[in-house]
Amino acid sequence: MIYDSLRWLGLNWDEGPGAGGGFGPYRQSERTEIYREYLEKLKSGGRTYEKDGAVYFRISASPRSSTMRSGGASSARRKRTSSSCAPMANPVFHLVNVVDDITMRITHVIRGEDHLSNTSKHTELFHAFGAPLPVYAHIPLILKSPRWARGR
Repeated sequence: MIYDSLRWLGLNWDEGPGAGGGFGPYRQSERTEIYREYLEKLKSGGRTYEKDGAVYFRISASPRSSTMRSGGASSARRKRTSSSCAPMANPVFHLVNVVDDITMRITHVIRGEDHLSNTSKHTELFHAFGAPLPVYAHIPLILKSPRWARGR
């Protein structure tokens, strides 16, 4: 239904489900072996540990610097860990998104500002895999004309 709606709007794509291309499979449910391969890279690099049947990503304690598009520079030192696989070895959100971006050679990620807090975890995973970072842009969830703010 989503694809039909996109076509109805005149939006077409040159790669993906139904169109083919060189970066498939395109459904996460069909990419399990790819995720396991990347999880093994993290394990062999000493970047994971296991606890209560789950695999956790060991986040580097070294400082990371980044330049924000707003012009400011920031530096952060993170010591927390982030879950890479839930119990039963099912890859979770952060791992699969980064692996998909790497394997599909994504260069720009535009997403809602509710994902801003995910960016540091994702960049840490990119560094762990030795992969180039995409350019991130976070946009407001609600876009409203300034006129509406004045009650018009």
